[in-house]
Amino acid sequence: MSRHAAFACCCASLLLAMFTPAWAAKTVGGLKPSNPVVEPTLVHPLLATRVEHLDNGMTVVLHEDHRAPVVELQVWYRIGAIDEPAGLTGISHALEHMMFRGTAKVPTGEYHSRVARLGGENNAFTTRDYTYYYLTLPASDLETAFDLEADRMQHLALAEPLFKTEIEVVKEERRLNTENNAFRAFGESMQGVVYPESPMRNPVIGHMDDLNKMQVSSLRDWYGKWYAPNNAIVVLAGDFDPARTLPLLQRYFGAIPSRALPARAAPQEPVQQAGKRVVLKKPSRSSLVSFQWRIPADAPPRDLAALDVLAEMLSHDYQDRRLALASDSLYANFDYPTRGEPLFVFNATPSKDASLGELESAMQKQVALLRGAGLYGQMLERAQQRLQARSYFSYDELSNRASELGMLTLYGFTPEQYVAHLNLLQQVTLKDLERVADTYLKDEHRVVGVLEAQPIDKIVATQEIKHDR
Repeated sequence: MSRHAAFACCCASLLLAMFTPAWAAKTVGGLKPSNPVVEPTLVHPLLATRVEHLDNGMTVVLHEDHRAPVVELQVWYRIGAIDEPAGLTGISHALEHMMFRGTAKVPTGEYHSRVARLGGENNAFTTRDYTYYYLTLPASDLETAFDLEADRMQHLALAEPLFKTEIEVVKEERRLNTENNAFRAFGESMQGVVYPESPMRNPVIGHMDDLNKMQVSSLRDWYGKWYAPNNAIVVLAGDFDPARTLPLLQRYFGAIPSRALPARAAPQEPVQQAGKRVVLKKPSRSSLVSFQWRIPADAPPRDLAALDVLAEMLSHDYQDRRLALASDSLYANFDYPTRGEPLFVFNATPSKDASLGELESAMQKQVALLRGAGLYGQMLERAQQRLQARSYFSYDELSNRASELGMLTLYGFTPEQYVAHLNLLQQVTLKDLERVADTYLKDEHRVVGVLEAQPIDKIVATQEIKHDR
């Protein structure tokens, strides 16, 4: 979803205007207008959603939007890097690549050709927690989307020659996007230290040793285990008629048999020990200091909301002048929801006049201020306004709504629960922020990472490999 700062600021101003109560209308000559405008209640767009369940266990999420004659179909599978055993890292992502390499009914290349002829677009993404595929087409071609996705859910070819070609593409993707990208390589190193025991440490792209040894037979087994309707969520958003669409969904997907899914091991990590530190020296245009804390998966909803707000504040505001002088940029993020333990991240890059030691010291001072009532009400209000505006206006785009609905459903949340979380964000107080900082952002539970930029001997390509789809 779009999170550009200028857009967020504009949206925040507009949202504040929308929330201005009638009694606060401008007065004329000391008198309020005789016919004050009653502001309408703002209803979150995700609430206009219907969820159905087919007999084979598939979940169907329907979201109508008739503003344009377009539909977006997304198919989400609850399978990702977190499910991969040692020796098979990257297999979910490799299978995602092969999902575009054809079936007996739709030979390799034909999927893209059919979509292109109709003026549509398609792609897919693999993450730690899930893999999802999307297809955007004119509303009149909705049945084509159902046909294509139901076919490859059941009949993927997984031919050996095609796999040998595609796995080389994946390996090149890893070389360019991770091994030759200082920030990605640093992130992978940090991930392995923050999550030392559980599959949360697995890189989505996979380790190169595992990619070198990967066989197409392993992909066939992975596909057979996890690409089942009872492990899938179909999200349909756009210009469609539910009365006509549900029978079509039943026709194309309802007959696909469910399967017994393998047991999933719950990711478990030991209590974080003090003093963990990662230092990576790599050619880069910038250095980086990162503080990362694992957060208990069972943290109370109000604490989760406060951590969300705290991350938003740290990305835009700080109280310590030393940090302003020592940092060139700041970034904070609360990685929630997740199928494992959430992560709170606080990153900064050094200014040209500051050493990495000075930056780390200033960041440490900032974190100490969080735990000592060093926050200001105006900072909190600005963060809440940005979050509120973003939570409404980023969903003006159809694909953003579809993706959020798929993600919420995969993690077991309803749109109503999502809106309840948004309301909690607006109820967060300074005391809540101080409490969660004191409870979760402790020095003894922190991993510190330092990326020390080394000289770049020659110009290297910075553009990432994109799927050729």
